Amino acid sequence: MSDDGMLYDPKIISTLVSELQDNFGRLVAAGEDMANAKARIEGAWSASALGGFQTAYQVWRDEYDGGGDASQGSLHTLNRIAQLVEQAMHSAIGADKKIGDGFGGY
Repeated sequence: MSDDGMLYDPKIISTLVSELQDNFGRLVAAGEDMANAKARIEGAWSASALGGFQTAYQVWRDEYDGGGDASQGSLHTLNRIAQLVEQAMHSAIGADKKIGDGFGGY
């Protein structure tokens, strides 16, 4: 087995970053839709039926966006993964450039 070092394809990584960002946007839109639906449901249901829904909604919201804490939840995790993948790609490209520049005219 040969060790060719770490290989990467910037086009594939850029596509991955774009897909992660697109999914983040869809997740934000779905969260807005859920908040709008919550408001409609709260206006339509009686107080006795509303308690269970509000509890379920809060569980979902805590998992979705940390209950409003921007540093928690699935929304934050997806956004952070996209940022880290993009940073790693730029770091790898930068390292390649420095190595290439070090060889100069050789």
